Amino acid sequence: MNWKNKLDFGDAQMFPLIENGKACLVLCFKSVHVNNYSVIIVDLKTKMIVFRHESEHMWEASIRSFLLQTNELIILSNTGMFALNLTIESNKKSKVIGKENNIQKVMHPLSSCNDLRLEDSNHVLF
Repeated sequence: MNWKNKLDFGDAQMFPLIENGKACLVLCFKSVHVNNYSVIIVDLKTKMIVFRHESEHMWEASIRSFLLQTNELIILSNTGMFALNLTIESNKKSKVIGKENNIQKVMHPLSSCNDLRLEDSNHVLF
């Protein structure tokens, strides 16, 4: 990948992601001036972006990510914690992670957004 911009990146992490023989690289970083935190999954064979997730995050605040063995990315910052299910397989089901006031909290895999794609080379910005 070759990005031609002059924005500073900070709190960057890289994680290998291997699922059913498909090797990917997870890139996590925050950008100055744009004030966002990006999580990008790149297929190492095709060098295409498989998924991209962006969330608002102030440049001044620190942020860290941890990739669990269950392919869930935990993101910790001063505003709290949130998780992304990085499962690439399209047949994976959603997972109930808790229940509060009789309302289930469900974690959906990023592949559940594939129906928004027009073709395999597209990626959706969140």
